[in-house]
Amino acid sequence: MISISKSDALRSAWKQSVKVETEASESLRLQVKPVLMRPTFERLRGDSNTFAIPVATPNQIPHGPALVLMGRPFQETNARKVLIKFFEEMYSMDPGFPQRFAAIKHGHKRRYLAQRKEDLYPNRPDLLEGNSHRLQSGWWLGLHYSKSSILRIMRMACDVAGLTFDRDVKVNLG
Repeated sequence: MISISKSDALRSAWKQSVKVETEASESLRLQVKPVLMRPTFERLRGDSNTFAIPVATPNQIPHGPALVLMGRPFQETNARKVLIKFFEEMYSMDPGFPQRFAAIKHGHKRRYLAQRKEDLYPNRPDLLEGNSHRLQSGWWLGLHYSKSSILRIMRMACDVAGLTFDRDVKVNLG
């Protein structure tokens, strides 16, 4: 191992995006990745030889319609399938979720989630076929919504489940 100063090692690592070992701590390995902005090096508390190097993390939401729920990514083909996957995963995490979600106020007439398919679109039987999906829980989910409405529905579901939208649940509807 070649002995060089810590500042030279950090500069070299920044330029070459390699792993760095400091002389002060042989077990400390910092993986440095290129970022759009030049990082600042911050000294960690209590250890004068250890530095934190901020690293840009890539956007966790994949391109195209996708869902990241509690750190688990799910790639889908359209916004409707993202909504379906979201409700399926919410049910698998908490079997009581559909009852709690159905108990809150939805729209003026329509229900977003219902036990009976007919309750999704009252007085509109033409919307039932092709715009509703039966979940594994046995509940029916309405799908005749714009992307902004789908986001609103998912935010409501996060409130019911005690999750934080944009932290615990990240969505790209394409």
